[in-house]
Amino acid sequence: MRREPKEDSMAPRTQLDEVVTSIKSDVTTLIEANKELAIAEIQETAKRYAIPSGMFGAAGYLALNAISLLFIAASVGIGILYHLLGIGLGGSLALGFLTMAVILLIIVAILGLVGKAKLETAKNANDLEHTVSEAKTSVNAVKDAVERGKDSAMMIASKTEPADWPPSEARRAVADTDKPGASANK
Repeated sequence: MRREPKEDSMAPRTQLDEVVTSIKSDVTTLIEANKELAIAEIQETAKRYAIPSGMFGAAGYLALNAISLLFIAASVGIGILYHLLGIGLGGSLALGFLTMAVILLIIVAILGLVGKAKLETAKNANDLEHTVSEAKTSVNAVKDAVERGKDSAMMIASKTEPADWPPSEARRAVADTDKPGASANK
């Protein structure tokens, strides 16, 4: 003998499906929002590090050029000193190279110091504080939603009214008092 399901018995199942679908949708939306927040914060961090990194790169390039010019100037200067003991056309050429090398080294020092200061500023920023905070909030919201979903599912399954149905904390307290020996410990 097979019992035909009542129309009322299908309603709780439909409501439960709606609750589960709503939770899935909310979790998906929450994850997408957290992902967008993380991307925005990472892009901001990358922008802060780009300028100091470029300055260090420029300082390195100019330092290599300065060293090359110093070697060329030293070579020309020493060669001319050996050839002539006075200052001539070659000597002035060597002094030009030397002057340029000193100017480049001054620029290297300025770029290096400014880049270092900018890098220290970038290091001191807390880059992911919003993402971490939002993730913690999201996890707590999901836990609460799951707990409410369990409570709703149990309420629908037992077909009790919300006013008659105890919340999860009360249900746990009742379950603890129903254990053997629970009243003896009080």
